[in-house]
Amino acid sequence: MVNIFNMKAYVSILRTAMRSGYVFSSFGERNDSEQVCLLRHDVDADLLAASIMAVEEQKLGVRSTFFIMTRSPLYNLMSRASVRLIQKIIALGHFIGLHYDQGFTPDARLSTTEWIDLEATMLEKMFHVSVEVVSFHQPGETVLQGQVDTGYRINTYSPTQMAGFHYASDSNRLFKNHSPRKIFEERLFKKLQLLIHPLWWVYDSSPSTEEAWEYALLSNFSQMQEQLLATERAYGPRRILSIER
Repeated sequence: MVNIFNMKAYVSILRTAMRSGYVFSSFGERNDSEQVCLLRHDVDADLLAASIMAVEEQKLGVRSTFFIMTRSPLYNLMSRASVRLIQKIIALGHFIGLHYDQGFTPDARLSTTEWIDLEATMLEKMFHVSVEVVSFHQPGETVLQGQVDTGYRINTYSPTQMAGFHYASDSNRLFKNHSPRKIFEERLFKKLQLLIHPLWWVYDSSPSTEEAWEYALLSNFSQMQEQLLATERAYGPRRILSIER
């Protein structure tokens, strides 16, 4: 099976957008009079894949928004490797948003709005950036209907704040309607919010979503192991992991 989700194809899509006159903008600075694309990356599981994508975009002069999770099941936001990767993405000129896990409330004494503000503020203080926008991980109906208050920060799913923007996503490696290449080639929508998950595209040799997840698992262990090797003498020699189903 031919894998159409790879970095060569992704770069080609971006070049098509640029040839068609699309401007890549942040969510906070968007110019609604232009043919504009709000390019968004929800970083669910793999910061290394995100940093690789950030490098390729920077080479083209494209700026996008990387939405970082504080509760990723795979990466530790506070680890040395994660901090350096996020700093790299910022240094390349990209924007940072909060990817909020709506499915988990650590403590009901704080409202969702307060948790969002707490997590976004933490990112701001850790990385000395302004976090102006929030995306939701696996959003529920309350989010999609605009019933969740994100305070002064933009909600990427808000019907009001995103009015006029066509939404396209590669969720589970599937574009439900038009592919982004077709959208850009035919200028189907003047304003577009495009969600791209880095782990689907960076690992060129993974023909399926399940294998992409396996690459992400191994990538995160590799980064974890580097810190263990550097700091924990009792850890012993480097391990080589493989995954069996």
